[in-house]
Amino acid sequence: MSAADTITLAVAGDFWVNRPLPRDEPGLEAVLNRLRAADLSVCVLEMPLSRRGAPAEKIVRMRAAPERAEDLHHLGVDCVTIANNHMLDYGPDALLDTLDVLESEGIPYVGAGRDIEEASRPLVLEAGGIRVAFLACAATLPLGSAAGEGRPGVNPLHVFTAWVVEPSARTQEQPGTPPPAMTFCSPEDVRSLQNAVREAKRSSDIVVVLPHWGLPNVSALMDYQRDAGGALAAAGADFIVGHHAHCIQPVEMAGSTPIVYGVSNFLFHELPGGMSRNVYDFMSKDELLVEARLGTEGVRELSLTPLVLDASGHPRLAEAEEAARIVGEVSGSSAKYGTKIEFEGGRGLVRLKEKAALSMQ
Repeated sequence: MSAADTITLAVAGDFWVNRPLPRDEPGLEAVLNRLRAADLSVCVLEMPLSRRGAPAEKIVRMRAAPERAEDLHHLGVDCVTIANNHMLDYGPDALLDTLDVLESEGIPYVGAGRDIEEASRPLVLEAGGIRVAFLACAATLPLGSAAGEGRPGVNPLHVFTAWVVEPSARTQEQPGTPPPAMTFCSPEDVRSLQNAVREAKRSSDIVVVLPHWGLPNVSALMDYQRDAGGALAAAGADFIVGHHAHCIQPVEMAGSTPIVYGVSNFLFHELPGGMSRNVYDFMSKDELLVEARLGTEGVRELSLTPLVLDASGHPRLAEAEEAARIVGEVSGSSAKYGTKIEFEGGRGLVRLKEKAALSMQ
């Protein structure tokens, strides 16, 4: 397939601002130019845009002024996913304000809404004659944040946790050692998401799923991430890119469907409420900008551009040694799942499996 038959998609990580973005910062602009150059681009809006609402009973609460929608325009993204664990940090009023702001600013969104019908609805965008449907969901669900009939919220993927308790050399020698956890997706939610993928596939060429999942600052995958990713791929999802862990997670091929489990942050200012002076205090500085070439049959090329979060919470392109290290680490963690990632031109190139080749195996 020639480049004329394809479009480019850029997917960035979590976006959180507590002050206006500069318009002339060279390192930041170099990254944003990559976003703007793509035919379609998306990031995670990690906070509601509102001055209203009561603070939820949570450790970290995030909210930004509605004027920060100007910064989304500056990013040049074509849409945002708002399926995350902070969208109801200030209750349904703040979420509803966010929807109004995004609509008034002409910024398409996916993954949350005024009820479950809107929250689960795909967003379809077209570029170069190719229709791309975006679906988003969150497995990170503070109580009351899941959308329902007549209830504002995010598109949910409920997850159950079980702890495995058994005698072992480890627990006998070190009593009180936390037992390993096993995680399971809600079968009902998985079926709903699979049905949404199938329905989106009927009216689109490509289906991209954007889940908010995983454990913060943990690069290892939870059981449910692989289970849900495989189920979505089996339903027809062409590309899956995850967020939330605030660190880079592995890449896996589910058949011909690439799953980038976690891209880390994108642009992340200091947290509110004195939680931390700077994101450096507890989050990884390593990030990925995912860049894919899409054809009507799926992902044709997939590259991972290494980024580094600077002291101001802004991304910059990784320098040569940094890029080699970041790609080497994600390549090593992904090899466990049979994924080959090659370092070339300062990026990680993911070895894909074509559908035609799979059908011959």
